Amino acid sequence: MNNKGTFFHIDILQMLKRNFIFMFLLTGLFVNSSAQTNPNWKPLTERFTQEQLLSILESQQTWQLYPKATNRTAWEKVPENLKKRWIDRGEKALGFTWEALPATLFLDYSRTGNRKPYSNISYERRYKLRQLVLAECIENKGRFIDQIINAIWLICEETFWGIPAHIGMQKAGMGLPDVEEPIVDLFAAETAEMLAWSVYLLKDQLDKVSPLVYQRVKTEVHRRIFDPTLKRDDFWWMGLDPNAEKVGNWNPWICSNWMATAVLLIEDKKELSKHISKILKVLDIYVSKNPIDGASDEGPHYWGHAAGSLFDTLELLYGATNGKFDIYNDPLITQMGQYLNRMHINEQYYFNYADAVPYIRNNPFLIYHYGQRIKDPSLMDLGAYLIPFGNYDKKAGNHDGMGRVLREIFLQKEMQERTQEHLFLKDVWMPVSQLMAARQKAGSIQGFYLAAKAGHNAEGQGHNHNDVGNFIVYYDGKPVIIDVGMASYNAKTFSDTRYEIWNNQSAYHNLPTINGAMQKDGSEFKAKNVTYKSDKKQATLSAEISDAYPPEAGLASWKRSITLDRKKGITISDDFILYKPSKDIQLSLMTIKKVDDSKPGRIAFILNEKSGKKIWIHYDAEKLSVTQEKIPLNTKHDTRIKEHWGDHMVRILFTTKKEMKQDNLIFHITDK
Repeated sequence: MNNKGTFFHIDILQMLKRNFIFMFLLTGLFVNSSAQTNPNWKPLTERFTQEQLLSILESQQTWQLYPKATNRTAWEKVPENLKKRWIDRGEKALGFTWEALPATLFLDYSRTGNRKPYSNISYERRYKLRQLVLAECIENKGRFIDQIINAIWLICEETFWGIPAHIGMQKAGMGLPDVEEPIVDLFAAETAEMLAWSVYLLKDQLDKVSPLVYQRVKTEVHRRIFDPTLKRDDFWWMGLDPNAEKVGNWNPWICSNWMATAVLLIEDKKELSKHISKILKVLDIYVSKNPIDGASDEGPHYWGHAAGSLFDTLELLYGATNGKFDIYNDPLITQMGQYLNRMHINEQYYFNYADAVPYIRNNPFLIYHYGQRIKDPSLMDLGAYLIPFGNYDKKAGNHDGMGRVLREIFLQKEMQERTQEHLFLKDVWMPVSQLMAARQKAGSIQGFYLAAKAGHNAEGQGHNHNDVGNFIVYYDGKPVIIDVGMASYNAKTFSDTRYEIWNNQSAYHNLPTINGAMQKDGSEFKAKNVTYKSDKKQATLSAEISDAYPPEAGLASWKRSITLDRKKGITISDDFILYKPSKDIQLSLMTIKKVDDSKPGRIAFILNEKSGKKIWIHYDAEKLSVTQEKIPLNTKHDTRIKEHWGDHMVRILFTTKKEMKQDNLIFHITDK
């Protein structure tokens, strides 16, 4: 193999404006809207003008979207386990008492910073509506209809469909919502999608009770979603304001819900084409800022509402035109889908970096469908493989919309019958984002898995960790040497003191600290002279990482090479030159395993205490001493880390025994 341009498959109390900005950052992934546009991206608005859209849009009677409840042939084919699941949920929702959402509850966020009391009730209303609608579609006896109407009517009477944390987008600022200025946030758009699918699927049944239910939804959606999105260009998530600095996954996330609501509720093709044209214009801002290798600079954690929501949007238009709007062969769209599979390790473990968690519940039906459209069997296999690892619609606050649940209902049988032959990619190299991963054997989780990154320290636009040159090691599909990942967000997370937080610092990644100096944040702190090589025997990422450190580190050079030898194991080689000799050189390794360092020159990671299974790190005991630091995970900040890694982790510190100016420190990781 060569690597020349090839992509191998291989709650917080920070109020008002500051708090509002924080909530934007909390919710998603950001890319720099002022960054250079991807030169290979041909804008969607150039591929399909409004006139062309008007000519290819089908009528609702002939398009290829999910079937209405009146199509009994389609709904009777739903697998029996899904029929039972949704009818059981619907029956429980029949007795649900709809809690009130008073003004004082909305104000609770601006007064205390606690978003949960209001949001929990809001999310639960929508979750119960979804359960009731799907139960009625499956059973078709009319017994859920009255409670569905109750839910729709209640939601339509809410002053704001979003959450209090986002109301600062209005000119009146934080506090209560201004009914004269409808704001489109993530959850207003999600609510519109939920209501649109509800009245689309069950229109005939609802009309028998009162046609005003359908009409009420249309009226509210026009006022709250269609009018402001069509008339305004200044919602920050659109990226159309020339003064905007960031655009994030709010962009495709909202666009996917906006698109669904439009194609389901707007019958006039000319009006619909106006909305679609605007949606494509907004999407172009987001997609054009993605690197040509399709990677997310924050890791796979937000894939479902970044590339995944982009796919949802494109698929809705594909269906509404009976396949005439089809850009699935576009290289960037393909790469953005394949990125997730390239980051996959085993089960729901993914190569995590920056503000990403290691264990991610990505929607398997979305993954499969994306792979199906871009004709990637490995992505399809990943979706099918992930089905047994979790129920993806088990709680309120799960922000997979009705369209994604319908995808599950109508794809599950096909996916369960799929033979999985293309899992666990052997080698991955993403040259723009400078990410690599390698296994000892393609298609197998057995043995070593290595992933590493070069890059720079301004990734993720507020979600960066100082981690240039970091790496992780898994063995038999389980974590050994880890990236700590995302902690629970708080007011400090997106402030100028972000890098006072321990898990964001390079000293708590698998990296050196020299003369007490850790890596610094900023795009200028980066890797250079990055090379990658891969063949049947090994895969190696090499980079000069000295520029990731400030001058006080005293570094003339620090070349790190990270190699997976497919037979022998992993080697980390740090070849360095300092301006002055120093004894203050430390290298950190983060792990969740029990570590035995009693024998100089060799450290054992205890993988399984019952079986005694271990892997080893071999080092030069004449040059380095070893200590362990137990890090308890017992604060609110650590809650999210604890969810994934347990109640503590261990930092192994290798410290130089004598002054050094120039040397080569080598670590061999083996299972022997």
